[in-house]
Amino acid sequence: MDGGTLVIRNDDTVFPRSFDVDGLGVHVVVPPSTSRRVTVDGEPGSYPFYDAITMTDATSGTVEVIG
Repeated sequence: MDGGTLVIRNDDTVFPRSFDVDGLGVHVVVPPSTSRRVTVDGEPGSYPFYDAITMTDATSGTVEVIG
């Protein structure tokens, strides 16, 4: 499968955030007031993501990989 690209943006002006998708091997720290491009490559399906820095429901969700 070919990878896809996501842009992860951190609007917080003071604290970093992270974007972690264990099932895809993605672990990225996003400094305050910046964004990062993240390439994901995996089998089609749903993958939970979270922010390992805050670990809150508001900073977690699901990434869908479509084949």
